[in-house]
Amino acid sequence: MTKKYLKIRPLDTLFFRTGKPFSGGEVSWTESSLLPNPSVFWGAIYSMLMTHGIVDCEKVKSQNPVERKKELEKLKLGRVFLYDGNKGVDRLYLPVPLDTYYEKDNENKTGVFKLIKDANSHLSLSNYQGIPNYKLVAHKDTVIEGSKEAFIDSTSFSNNIYLYPKRGNLSIKSHSKLIEKSHKVGVKRNNQSHTAEEGMLYRINSSQFKEDIYFVVELEVEDHEKKFPSKGLLKLGGEGRGVSYEFFTKERKIHKIKTKLLNSFDESFNYLRLYLYSPTFFDSGTGIDELKEAGFEILSACLGKTQTIGGFDILKNKPKAMQKAVPAGSIYFLRTTPKLSYQKIESKLNQVLKPCDKGFGLFEILPLTIKE
Repeated sequence: MTKKYLKIRPLDTLFFRTGKPFSGGEVSWTESSLLPNPSVFWGAIYSMLMTHGIVDCEKVKSQNPVERKKELEKLKLGRVFLYDGNKGVDRLYLPVPLDTYYEKDNENKTGVFKLIKDANSHLSLSNYQGIPNYKLVAHKDTVIEGSKEAFIDSTSFSNNIYLYPKRGNLSIKSHSKLIEKSHKVGVKRNNQSHTAEEGMLYRINSSQFKEDIYFVVELEVEDHEKKFPSKGLLKLGGEGRGVSYEFFTKERKIHKIKTKLLNSFDESFNYLRLYLYSPTFFDSGTGIDELKEAGFEILSACLGKTQTIGGFDILKNKPKAMQKAVPAGSIYFLRTTPKLSYQKIESKLNQVLKPCDKGFGLFEILPLTIKE
């Protein structure tokens, strides 16, 4: 498998359906998520691989499950970033960790909740209270808001500002500063008379990307014959809107994130933050039960609102059943006993989160210091 990074540029507004039902008439408003689920990218890129003969279409349709599985495994999706290349800014953005906050009177002043062991401390903005005497508190005694619907600059990770907030303010941008909502009104027409049907007015919203805002998609692809074109066009999201792609050449910016984080770990440790890069499915809904069964103590957690995710099954040729997922940016504060190596903890978490080829279940292990 060859690792590649694609810079994907929207050529139009993009529409990404949510899990809400929409039929027109009675339900006249359909919501669009601002950003697509990872599987949307997987489907668009996989279709392109079929077009260029990297994937054998006949084997995908084959009744032989081994052949079909082999073809589907030719593409593995990794992390998805937003990239700002406007006027030399050159920034990569990730889903904001939900244990971050900003001062209500000054959004530029940011911080990260600190986990402390103190039964009398005030609990701040955590929607899961694990072990009772572990509390999340803000650094300052001021009115604050938890970060949501925002992105964090990757330099906040690679420069360790997120891990050590006293080094400076986090670089956090709200969604609206990079992507705007665009609204469209339509009406269903009768196929015979080509006239508007009564009561069938509807509205949809879509995502309008600001100038020089792109996606950067990490992927691994089986391409022995080097058929993968270095640039081209894809259809992405609802209505098959057009996007262009080319190889992203600044891979060092991405590799630096992991390298810097790994340098923060001791040989073995027992406190950690678990950060979700992408939506993650758990049988229990929240992942709390699965993490406990794997031997982790959940000290606290900052979890986003549950997402409902569907999709289309190309093998069964029908829509997939809706599933609930914990959203990207969610944070779990964990403890292991005894201390374990990074590799051992990563292995255990892989079994719990089950990262898949379509980009769900991706995570990062982050150091955690507890104030006893």
